[in-house]
Amino acid sequence: MPLPRCVKTRLPDPRSADLARSPWGIALQGDPDDLGPRLVYIAFGLRHPEDVGSPKPSVYALAHARI
Repeated sequence: MPLPRCVKTRLPDPRSADLARSPWGIALQGDPDDLGPRLVYIAFGLRHPEDVGSPKPSVYALAHARI
């Protein structure tokens, strides 16, 4: 699902040093203002909750609903 002007990134899982395997993610959106560009928090959560058996929506679905 498209998330215009957004940055999506993985957050480290404290149980693992392998960032690529982290199930957590955050979505931020660019928001320029008078002081310059900044990133604003949109959503945090599991990147792919179905992989861990969670019924919750993904961080991407949460972000899409909020923008």
